[in-house]
Amino acid sequence: MRQEIWKFTLDPKDAKEGHLGQMLFELEMPQRSEILTIHIQLGIPVVWAMVWVGLPKLKRRIELYNTGEECESMGRKYIGSVRALRNEMELVLHAFEAP
Repeated sequence: MRQEIWKFTLDPKDAKEGHLGQMLFELEMPQRSEILTIHIQLGIPVVWAMVWVGLPKLKRRIELYNTGEECESMGRKYIGSVRALRNEMELVLHAFEAP
């Protein structure tokens, strides 16, 4: 079995809203995938992960919080922070993987 690096787009248009106002995303990744980083690509947050090609896929939950928003960190793994533009306003978004 081989590993590859895949990217997963976190387009705000596809987000659900969490109970604290955070953006929620469900990504399907092969089992044992390791999230490596988050960056902005062409104005959209993107997560890159090292995946095991051919393993069954699982849903992984990613949450994006704005600076200053209430945030649940209990049991969540910090992925990284990115600078993004929304409505011509610069934001810093903080990404966590939720259990």
